[in-house]
Amino acid sequence: MAVAVNLLVPLKRLTVAKSRLAERADVGTVRSALALAMAMDTVAAALSTPAVSRVLVAAAEPDELSAVRTLGAEIVSDGGQPGLNTGLRHVAEQLR
Repeated sequence: MAVAVNLLVPLKRLTVAKSRLAERADVGTVRSALALAMAMDTVAAALSTPAVSRVLVAAAEPDELSAVRTLGAEIVSDGGQPGLNTGLRHVAEQLR
C-alpha cells in the first residue's frame, strides 16, 4: 500500500530570494525570475510524483505566486514570521 504525503515548500519573497546572487544579478528582475522558475520546477516535479498527494507553498507574499498556483500547488501564508523554518512550522501547525 502506497503512502501519500503532503509536501511543504518554503519560499522567500521573490525580491529577496537568491540573495547570494545580489552582487551579480539585478535585484528586481533576474533574481526574482530565477527564484520563480526554480519554485515552478520544484512544484512541477513534486506534483508529478505519485506519492505526493498535495503540494503547499509557504510564502511570505502569496499574491506573487499565481504562476505556481496554476501548476496545482496550494499557496499558503507563512504567517509573516522571519526565516524559512519558522514559516514551515507555522504551516505545519495549520495542517495538523
